[in-house]
Amino acid sequence: RPLSSFIPANNFANLMAETRFNAFRQFRATNAANLQLAFELARRGKLIGLTANAYTPGALQSDLMGQMPAPVRLLTLPFGRSADRAAAALADLAVGSEHANTTGEFYKRDQPARAPRASLDAESQRRLWVECARLLALDLTDAGAG
Repeated sequence: RPLSSFIPANNFANLMAETRFNAFRQFRATNAANLQLAFELARRGKLIGLTANAYTPGALQSDLMGQMPAPVRLLTLPFGRSADRAAAALADLAVGSEHANTTGEFYKRDQPARAPRASLDAESQRRLWVECARLLALDLTDAGAG
């Protein structure tokens, strides 16, 4: 399946996976939604000098992998890295002086990367942002374009 089928913004009727749940699909959908929300926050943040970037640590050696099917765990084990190493890379991205003015970018592990094309759709980003605000009962009237 194409990545776009995992992006929740393409399935607003089942955004919370209430009618159909599959752990692997929901994991992918959640990651895709995180990208879209980070890019929307970066766009909105420019109005007030806020920066936001998306980051994925890649496969980790953590307890979370225990929830994945055995073949997935076996395939990712040699490539996984420690949570401490991933956290250090994220901290550098968040507070490192070399990233102070970087916004709207995607980082995979420690390097800038090309985000999946489906996550770059500005209308889907905006729509997901608005839907999340609705689910959280947030008022967007003072929060930039909605």
